[in-house]
Amino acid sequence: MLQETKQQALVSIDPYNTIVDRKPVFSAEEYKQKLLTLSGSQIIGNVTYRNFHFPLVAAERKNNVGKRLLLISGEHGDEPSGPIATLEFLKNQTDRKIHITSIPLLNPSGFFCNSHNNLEGVEVYASYGNPPSTQESIAVWNYLRNKHFDLALCLHEDSDTGETFANGFYIIQCPEATAISRKIIDKVRETTKITDAKRLWGNRGHDHGVVVWKPNYPTVYLAARLLKEKRIKTCLFSEPDAIQNREGKHEIPLKERIQIQKTVINTVVELLETDFDYMEKS
Repeated sequence: MLQETKQQALVSIDPYNTIVDRKPVFSAEEYKQKLLTLSGSQIIGNVTYRNFHFPLVAAERKNNVGKRLLLISGEHGDEPSGPIATLEFLKNQTDRKIHITSIPLLNPSGFFCNSHNNLEGVEVYASYGNPPSTQESIAVWNYLRNKHFDLALCLHEDSDTGETFANGFYIIQCPEATAISRKIIDKVRETTKITDAKRLWGNRGHDHGVVVWKPNYPTVYLAARLLKEKRIKTCLFSEPDAIQNREGKHEIPLKERIQIQKTVINTVVELLETDFDYMEKS
């Protein structure tokens, strides 16, 4: 049964959710090889579900004097633009003025089978309790537990099918909005529509595309745990709209969502490389 699921993911389901043409960008094996050939990559754990095996890979771009960025993506397997954009970014980056630690694909089994959750049906994103409860979160937490960062950037997609529809791009920042969110919104606006929805992400309000999230503790979310333990100063969630319309097409196609994520990554990195006060309240 699992083998059939894997074949469907490669042949008919399209793991990157490109509903228009259903052509996979590349297989899980190809993505794994691309991860493992990144400069500074290391295997931090392995995910195994019966005959499904995939390594969890981290990559570092070291700089001992610059600010420290944590870049993560692929927490939800059906949000493909983040893992692809992160891989493309890291492939072309070697010498930067900040220290970058990245985990490009936190939920490989979900990503491979185009599933929000992992192959056990568990939401990896919400499995970072004390202690973490999935293979993925245990490995990631063990890798990050003694590391500190200035900022965490988490690449997601808005696929809310409830009563809120983003109809554009937005940023979530926790625990409060700072100047860096506005810089990102301004940069993305050059090529992409910013949301005009009244309510977003769990029916929250927003300020011109910036949603503030103040986590309730205890928490089961990675970014929130890192915040609580004072191992990051602030966290950003990049959220391009991935909702399909009635014709089964995305309002923002995958290719454009990947470019949005790359714009967000580059904007954050370039700002952190300067003396820009990313913690200044907006």
